[in-house]
Amino acid sequence: MRHILLFFGLTISTLSVLGQKIPKHRDGGEFKSVFQKLISGEYNGTVNGLLMVNDIDNSETVFDFHGSESKLIIQRDSGALFDVSTKIYTGKTTSGDTEIEYKTYARSNCFGIKIAGAWYEINFIDGGCKWVIDGLEYTYNKDKSTECLVLQFTDEVVLSNLPYIIRTEYTKNPDNFERLQLKERKISVLPNSVLVFAIKRQ
Repeated sequence: MRHILLFFGLTISTLSVLGQKIPKHRDGGEFKSVFQKLISGEYNGTVNGLLMVNDIDNSETVFDFHGSESKLIIQRDSGALFDVSTKIYTGKTTSGDTEIEYKTYARSNCFGIKIAGAWYEINFIDGGCKWVIDGLEYTYNKDKSTECLVLQFTDEVVLSNLPYIIRTEYTKNPDNFERLQLKERKISVLPNSVLVFAIKRQ
């Protein structure tokens, strides 16, 4: 986890130095999940909802989720720097062609969509782990057998493929960061998009 935090911290710092605007964020609060203090594990569930996305061609696409298979993967942080684990919610569209991933760690979060083999994301799991995505509200509801995480987009949220490009193509020698920047593409999740992850507690 230390290496991941360092990577994202450097990425955000680099974007600031190069004059790129850091995505909209706000101070994070406690994630009130029944899974929050668990160190590791994997839990099954479903995901429902609709994501309305403006793609790189500026055309709107609707991705639907109707009881699609979902998982919550709790990944241990061996260093326990800010949290004992990262919570990773995964799911696919009804067709299975598009993947989504939502992560929380400490007081920060990340959301991503995999389209045509490339991830577009917004990620604040960085060196401070104190920011969350502005425009994305999250609530937890539970009963004896299931916890539901509701993600509601209240404002447009811009996702970039640059973090994915850096992870997969960046080389320090020779330094190719500026060239990779030219390959950046952005999409945005539109307001009123909603996802509900229903995760079985046992």
